[in-house]
Amino acid sequence: MFYMNLILVISILIFTTFLFLFASGSLSLKKLNLISLSFYILLNFSIIGTCVIFIGFRDHYLLKKVSERTIYYTSMFLFYSYLALPLSIIIFNRLSGIKNYREFFNNYVDKDVVDIESSQKSVFSILIIFSFFGLIALGYTFYKIGYIPIIRVFLENIDTNVVRIEVSRNFEGIELIRNIFALNMIPTLSFVSYIYYRMLDKKSWKYLFIFLLFLSIICKTYNFEKAPVVFYLFQFYLIEIFLGNVKSIKKPIIYFSLLGIIFMIIYYTLTDYEGSIFTLSHGPFSRLFITQIATCYLHFQAFPNIHEFLKGASFPTTVSWIFNSDKSWVRSGRVVMEIFNQTGVRKGVAGVMNSIYLAEAYANFGIAGALISPWIVGFIMAIVSNFILKQRKTPMNIVLYLIVSYTFSNLLVGGFIDFFYNIGLLFTFILLIGIDSIYRGGKIYVKF
Repeated sequence: MFYMNLILVISILIFTTFLFLFASGSLSLKKLNLISLSFYILLNFSIIGTCVIFIGFRDHYLLKKVSERTIYYTSMFLFYSYLALPLSIIIFNRLSGIKNYREFFNNYVDKDVVDIESSQKSVFSILIIFSFFGLIALGYTFYKIGYIPIIRVFLENIDTNVVRIEVSRNFEGIELIRNIFALNMIPTLSFVSYIYYRMLDKKSWKYLFIFLLFLSIICKTYNFEKAPVVFYLFQFYLIEIFLGNVKSIKKPIIYFSLLGIIFMIIYYTLTDYEGSIFTLSHGPFSRLFITQIATCYLHFQAFPNIHEFLKGASFPTTVSWIFNSDKSWVRSGRVVMEIFNQTGVRKGVAGVMNSIYLAEAYANFGIAGALISPWIVGFIMAIVSNFILKQRKTPMNIVLYLIVSYTFSNLLVGGFIDFFYNIGLLFTFILLIGIDSIYRGGKIYVKF
């Protein structure tokens, strides 16, 4: 039985890799795009874990809550999703007339960036104004929290898990100001300033970028989550790719090594973990490869055996009524946490058990949701990214594609509902298009 499972796992890995290669045009680290980035995100946070679990690994505290039967058929649905997602992108690209995605993406990378010199004075002034509002929003966030979390942790001997839940779930201020004008807008502006600094090499842009970089790191570490700051720094590497500056494999290897070291430092600084690094049972490797996908198995264990299907209740109020649901914003990750970690919820140290998008689709719509969701997600990713890549290559357009690539690839291991309603992504579109429109005197250029 073990060898049959191993053969199936190897076959799934080969076919999934081939389909993503065909869909993205290239899996080279020198030419990462939305599709190839999605492959590596899924590989690290989902695919490897699914394969290891399917062939027999069970030594993880979350997996001990799941029956063997659930592990088997959950793995089957996951294997199906890994094949269906890139296949849906391939089909849509073909229908859109894109026969060679590698050539399509390389044409964008090789384009010259336009509107640099002509826009830089106007955009600099605009960014100064928005940065001021972002700084106020960040100050408001800490004012409503009552303290600056990172300073409190260093001055007092308190549990960072408690602080993380406290500042994230118990925030008493206006969440729109915190989430949009501080945590979302400031990092976005830092990407814009970085592109202008790299293209123009002027001191004014350099100082503005350093200032926004500092604020962005504060934003990404304010609640002590370990991954956001690493992913934020990784996005500057993606910008270099989109600018056409990455020519050899040496740069990505050095960059990824540095990010890995930063992650390990943050992990050991913010946790009390003292065990071995090279184990899948606990520690950083367990968090990377097993924990994220293990929560998907908990979703299939919980619904509908312990909790009835949500039937669209995870959607916002403006949408949930379509499914005849009298509830809204009931996220499956929170429901699963309340089922399997009641003690943590009562103590206030447990948040949500987010997993691959398939989990939330299943929690809401059962088997139908699990079967259809990869196709829906693939079409959404292809439609949005292809539209952006057809536009003029301006600094705003580069950042827009960057944010879409980062957001969509991470939503694959975050939630199904967010592909339909994502206020942060919507605000980014409005912000960047708004800046572009202001310095153009109200004109917007769009190509279909």
